[in-house]
Amino acid sequence: MEKLSKELQTYAIVGLVFKYLKESPSYGYRLIKDMEKDSGGLLKVEEGYLYPLLDKMKKQGLLNSSWQSTSGNQKRKVYSLSNAGINKYHALMSDFEKVKSWMK
Repeated sequence: MEKLSKELQTYAIVGLVFKYLKESPSYGYRLIKDMEKDSGGLLKVEEGYLYPLLDKMKKQGLLNSSWQSTSGNQKRKVYSLSNAGINKYHALMSDFEKVKSWMK
């Protein structure tokens, strides 16, 4: 199966972070696994890319985060969209629909 271009992967990862976190809060490892599964393996998301992206989005005010205890008494950071993140998601989807219509 042919992989997506690097540029398209970057946009897809950002878009999927918004999509998944709009649906429900999640943590980095789960986001990576969901992206790889839902893309049929076309997206190979590196932790070294995703975690800095999540931190950047949090600093931009697009995400909220909190620590959650796991059953093994470890902690993981759980992310959710902030109100600004929800607004950004809707703006991105609107832009995506415009671009998609130009490509027809």
